[in-house]
Formats: sequence, structure tokens, C-alpha cells
Amino acid sequence: MSFFTDAKCCIADCNNFTVTNSKSVCRLCEDVYCQEHNVQAYHDCVRFDLLNPTRKHAEQQQIDRQIRLRQYGLLLEKLERSRFAIINLAESLRPGHHCNLVLPPDSQTILDNERSYGAINIHFPLEFDDGVKWLIRVRQAHHGVPPIEVLKQTAISEVVTLQTLRSFGMPVPQAWIPIKTRVEEEAGDLFEDTSICYFFCEFMAGKSQLMPHLTLQTYRDVDDHDRRLIEDYGRNQILLSNHPIKSTLIGSLVPSDGHNDSVSIGPLLSLWGVNNIETPHFPGPFKSNQQRYLTQIDIVLSHISQGVMNDHDALKAYLWHLTLKELVETCPELAEEVTEVYVRHADAKGDILWGDDEGKLTAILDWEMAFVTTKAEAFSSPLFCDHTNAPYERQDLHTVREKVLIDFYERSNRPDLAHCVRKGKKYQYLESIGRFHGWYVMICMPMALMDAFEDTKPESLQPPFYADKDWTVYMVERYIDNPELQKLISKAGWDLEEERKKVISSRGWEEKDRKRSEWWSLSVEDRRRRKSEDVVAREKAMVENRLRIELKKQKKMEESATGEERPKSKTRRILLHSSSNRSTVE
Repeated sequence: MSFFTDAKCCIADCNNFTVTNSKSVCRLCEDVYCQEHNVQAYHDCVRFDLLNPTRKHAEQQQIDRQIRLRQYGLLLEKLERSRFAIINLAESLRPGHHCNLVLPPDSQTILDNERSYGAINIHFPLEFDDGVKWLIRVRQAHHGVPPIEVLKQTAISEVVTLQTLRSFGMPVPQAWIPIKTRVEEEAGDLFEDTSICYFFCEFMAGKSQLMPHLTLQTYRDVDDHDRRLIEDYGRNQILLSNHPIKSTLIGSLVPSDGHNDSVSIGPLLSLWGVNNIETPHFPGPFKSNQQRYLTQIDIVLSHISQGVMNDHDALKAYLWHLTLKELVETCPELAEEVTEVYVRHADAKGDILWGDDEGKLTAILDWEMAFVTTKAEAFSSPLFCDHTNAPYERQDLHTVREKVLIDFYERSNRPDLAHCVRKGKKYQYLESIGRFHGWYVMICMPMALMDAFEDTKPESLQPPFYADKDWTVYMVERYIDNPELQKLISKAGWDLEEERKKVISSRGWEEKDRKRSEWWSLSVEDRRRRKSEDVVAREKAMVENRLRIELKKQKKMEESATGEERPKSKTRRILLHSSSNRSTVE
């Protein structure tokens, strides 16, 4: 979670303000330090070197555990002080009933059961005298970051979203904002700590139906458990598709402004750093996705220029977002103004799915930062279907999970939703706005990005396949007239001519560039066909290689045995058969 805003340095006689990020807000003491005072002479925690990337994993884990223990302890203290106020507010929503707030005995209990309590949001039970059970959903914030006003804004929007989805018949928990969200009195039993933000939600029986991201071991197949969950999810998406919201705006849901509509559309919320440093922090609402994405990209470009985001790889991050900007500017679909919108989950990982002991989906959780958008985006693939840790060159255009969802929509007579998944790859890669990781090619891979926009990308945009040095040179040459890019290059001491010479003189560059030129000389249809053929060929080679390895193991076992004659192993029979008829091995 990231949120950037100005905060005053904690040193008493310092009037400097700094932008809050991982370097200026200490995770240990939670104080804010300007660059001048973020040194050990003023800030003792600096000696722990928390941001050291070379630290041993076990040591870093231990430090992280101690930090979380402290944070959980502070939260429990605040909740205990506010216990009677919280109970009073909950009971005011159910007149005639009494309840009890169940808090764990210590922070270690939360740490040992983090999957049950939550992460960004921490949950604690509220038990009523008639057996009804609620949860108090508490937003985490440290040293006022994000500010309480921002957390409150996101909480109200989440409650409105849940109430709206519930009215559609969607399997989500009912939710309530406390009638009196802040107790003003600081005396008596109704004192409430004003630095905590929370709301009440219905307790949903069941357990997590965790669907981890696809990996090199799992990206080829879908097991029965995941297939059933994907189809259950698809059923609920069909239900959601029957409830468009009449609006000409894209943004997050907020309470009604007093007109006949039950909800209104407000700014687009985000806790991933895609926010203005000055107020109003959140941009929007927007008339089109083009307007929305260009605004978000410009915010991130500004953050990178100021050094508050992606400072470890600023040049590549800036180039990546300039590429996104060009693709958004040239995409007609994104420029279309809306007449109706649909609710979209903002972070649909595999941990949002809740179900019973048989694995049947009973609830979809964690609607924080949800928004309303076009049908094309709202029903594009969820993150738990499209995200994979397998290299892009080994994948078909759609993952095996996406194919299950597409097939389900087709069988359910909803080809329109199947089309949204098939043609929705652009939205998957637009989610990388503000989250650039050059080393993480599964998210930020130029070839995959080009494929996602293949129908509308400029013909002249023909970058290298990976975000390596040759890609950096290519993109700098393309955007060299951008004044902010020139400043960034100068600040980094990066020289285009020197870097170009290094790339051209590097081993294998000519062959690499030849392949790039040949690839982009193909038509869109031929590139799709070539990609599919390459995936099949790679998969076949991998299967045969695994068989050879297994055969060697079998042979060693046979040789180590006594002179007893042994029949050929099943693996050897398969391999021999594949040699005579290669097409039979898939």
C-alpha cells in the first residue's frame, strides 16, 4: 500500500516538509524525517538499514516480525481504549441488542494468525446477544499515513459498494458505516481514538478458497477445485452484468448526493501511490477511460520525476509509463465516452474467494478501492485468472484459467462476456501504472504489452521484447524530445550515444535485432500464429526433455542392478515412440 502526501519532519525545530514514502516514514518508530535529518545523528533507526536489499532473508524476516508486533500492539491499545464507543455505535445500528467486541489477548496472537485477521485491513469479531456476528474492519495506518481523512473516504466508498452489490444479489458481506463515525467526547466511557478508521460488516461463514498465481509448475492445467471456483465466479459476473449503473462517469462509488439515484460516482480511489500529493488527493471522476488513464499516468510520471516513486529504476519506469501513455492516446476503445458503468473489483487476487467445505464459492471479499467502469474493463479477466509467473514466451495469449472462464461464458450463452475476456488484455497491463518492476518480466514485458494493444498500437512502435538495455536505448530515442525525460537522463548521468555503442557492441546484438525487425515485419495475424506455434514447440521440447531426464534415471537404476534382464520402462517406451512419431507427444 502506497500513498504520497506532504508531511512535516518530526524534528522539533525543522520546518521542512517531505513526501511520504518508504524512505521518509520509518517502519520502526513511524516518525517522518526530511532528507536532511534522516541520518543516524537524528534518527537512530537508520543504523538498522531497513531498506538494505542485500540483507539476509531470515534476518529481514525477523525485523519485519518485530515491526508488525509493535504495530499490532499499538492498534490493540487504540481499540481497547475505544471499546465502549465501538460497542455503542454497533448497538445503535441494531436497537434492542447488545454486543461484545472480541479482541485477541496480545499482538503475538494476530501475528501467528495473520491470514485470519487480515493484512491492510484487520478484522475483529462483534458478537450480539441473539447470535448475530459482525466484524469490525479496521484500516491500518502508521503515523497518519495515509491520513485518516483518506482512509475514511475509502471506507465509506467500500461500504457503499458492498451495499450496492448486495442489492444486486451478489454474494458479498453487508456493511454499515457507524452512524456517528467519530465520538467527539474525550471523557467518560465513550472515548474513541480518532486515529483509527473502521466500519462494520457481516461475518461470512466459510473459509478461504485460495487460488495462488499460476507458476511454471501449474500454468498448463486447471484442477477441478480451481475450475469450479472460476465457473462460480463467472456465474456471479453474469449476475453483475445484469445490473448496469446509469452514469456517464468512471470513478468510485460514494453516497447519493440527494437526487433520486441511490449512489453517486466520485473520484477514483487508490492506495497504490496513484494520487496527487496535494489535495484533492484522488483524481476524477472521468468521462472516458482515456481521460482516466492519461491522468493516472501523468500523476505517476510526476512522482518519478520528483523521486518519490521507482527511484531505484527511475529511467526505465519513466519510459514504461511514456509507452503506456502513447498506447492509451492511440486506442479508440479507451476514448469512448460511457453511458453506463459496472462495478469492478480493484485487486481480484486468488485470496478474495470464500467458500464452503466442498469448495463452492459463497462470497467474494475485499472490495476496497473498487470502482465503476466500462463493460469492457469490468468484465475483463480477474487477476487470479490472468496473472502467471510463467515467462510470457511460454504462454498462449490467454492463460488456462482465462480459457476456462471464456468457455463458461460461451456455454452460458454470454458471448459478450467471453469477448470482454478475450479482448481485455490491455486492462491487465494498464494495472501496471504506478507499479513498474523492470526485473519482473511477467508484469512489465514490452512484448506482452505490445500484444495487448496489437490492434491499435502505432505501426512505428517496434520495441525489443524485454526491458533490457537495448529497450532503454530504443525508448529513449523515441521519446528524446520529452523535456522531463531529458532532465531525468541528465540527473542520472545517462548518455544516449555511449549506451547505444554499448548495446551495438554487445555479444549477439545483431542477431537479437534481426529477430526484432523480422518479428515486427509480420502482420498481426502472422505474429499471433507464430506466437502460438512457438508456444507449442517449446512445450513439446520441454516434454521430451523431461522424458529424457527420466530415461537417464531409469537407465542408471537398471545399470546399478544385477545382471538380471529388465523390461523396458514405460518412460523409455514413450520416448522411443515419440522419436518415431514426434507429433504424438504434446
